[in-house]
Amino acid sequence: MKFRFGLIIGLAIGYVLGTRAGYERYQQIQSSWRSVRRSDPAQRLGSEVRDLADRAGSRIEQKASRGVDQLSDQLRSDGGGSTSEMDRSR
Repeated sequence: MKFRFGLIIGLAIGYVLGTRAGYERYQQIQSSWRSVRRSDPAQRLGSEVRDLADRAGSRIEQKASRGVDQLSDQLRSDGGGSTSEMDRSR
């Protein structure tokens, strides 16, 4: 269902960008696009996509935070004036 919807949107965008049917046809396409965009299935899909993006953003933020915490812990445990591996190799 999602693939089909994406395919339809892609074809519609390609047609709008590539059309030479004139301004009237362009206005007709724009009107159709507005009605599709305001439809219940499109609204639900948009809501689902926003929710998915929010969840993905939260997971990325958590993983980045854990990575920073681990790096901080490593630096603290290595600290106290000891030389790190990178410094030793120079």
